[in-house]
Amino acid sequence: MATTRQLVSLIKEEYDPKISETRILYYLNWAQNTLFQCDCAQQIFVNNNDPTFPYPILHTTEGQLDYEIDDSTLFDSTGAALAITLNGSSTTVRRVKSLFVAISESLNADYNPSYIGEQFNPIAINSLYANSLYNVTFYTVPNISFNMTNSGDAKIVFAEDPGTTTDRYYVEAYLNPVELTSKNIDLSINGEEWEMALIDGVVGRIEDFKNGTSRRLEKFLGYWTKKFGFNQNIVSKQRAPLQFKISEC
Repeated sequence: MATTRQLVSLIKEEYDPKISETRILYYLNWAQNTLFQCDCAQQIFVNNNDPTFPYPILHTTEGQLDYEIDDSTLFDSTGAALAITLNGSSTTVRRVKSLFVAISESLNADYNPSYIGEQFNPIAINSLYANSLYNVTFYTVPNISFNMTNSGDAKIVFAEDPGTTTDRYYVEAYLNPVELTSKNIDLSINGEEWEMALIDGVVGRIEDFKNGTSRRLEKFLGYWTKKFGFNQNIVSKQRAPLQFKISEC
């Protein structure tokens, strides 16, 4: 599997020996971040180690409407702070897709039905089995979502006071890839599968800088990003109840 270090060396040796590794690493980080701008199911932050429910919980305080989504605001079902990670490495939330509640006595998530939004199915849970598996119905909560910027974390703002809660609001959020600040940091995607995409992104940026145009860059932005989005939107390991074979008499 191609690593960050291998890709940097490959691009320098085979495409532009004069360019610095620092600049190649910068463009490689840009290419990976660009791919992650696609809203894909496989970039949703879920905590599959939580036996109760895979989505992180947002703790809220009465009178406070806005919340930055970071390691200090998300928790698991036991109340423990939940580090935001991707493939075991620390990262950040790019934007919140949905803020939702799970209406169920088993999850103790009572909620005023006059304030819930539309019913929906979280990405990480197979919609065909959601009710039978968890005995819950999911509803969005009206809010305004702000993407992460250079000056701050991703943020949500409630439309109404959420009250003080520790078990009511769940967050469905897209992750950023781990920043490639060093050649020793692993890629957040399969380097072998997406090697040509990353090469086209990096070499395309170099060509565009030198020539003012680049077909490689056009291919990266027009073809690879779409292919990546389609591929990463496939979720094959959604949770489902046990299936038993029916025996006929």
